[in-house]
Amino acid sequence: WHRGDNTVGNNRFEDDVHVIGMELNMHEGTLHFFCCGEQQKVFIEGIREPVLFYGYIFYRGTSMTVLRLSKLSAPTVAQLKGEKAVRW
Repeated sequence: WHRGDNTVGNNRFEDDVHVIGMELNMHEGTLHFFCCGEQQKVFIEGIREPVLFYGYIFYRGTSMTVLRLSKLSAPTVAQLKGEKAVRW
C-alpha cells in the first residue's frame, strides 16, 4: 500500500517463514523488495529525501527480528521483466 493504492505484483509477506529484504539506493532514488532472497517486481522510485524504516506487527503474539542492516558497495538489484515502479 502506498498513499491508499495497492499495486499487485509482489509475493505476500504474511507468515513466519518469510525473510524480507529491502535495498535502498539513494543515488537512484529507488527501494526494491526481496522475499526469501527473490527480488520482487514492484518497487518504489523517486525517493529524494531521508528515509525512516519501521515495522508494524498486526497480530498479538507475533514478532519481527532485524537480522542485518548494512551498506552495500554496489547495488544487487536487476531489471525484471514485468516490473512495476510506484512513484514516491
